[in-house]
Amino acid sequence: MRITITPATAHVSIPLELKGQAPLLLQDIWRDEFAQQSHLILEMTQAVRNFIEKAKLNPTILVYR
Repeated sequence: MRITITPATAHVSIPLELKGQAPLLLQDIWRDEFAQQSHLILEMTQAVRNFIEKAKLNPTILVYR
């Protein structure tokens, strides 16, 4: 999974092989309406910032600035 960060948004790309794990990997920022999507654009809220800091420790998630 890849997260690309801009000043206002986080762009999340979910590979097909991780779609089933996406709710677990994305945790607090996951929403049910994301289920059929492979690319998400999220507003850079505090919850998203907090998630990104935790995601940097997960080898399944690559974070780009």
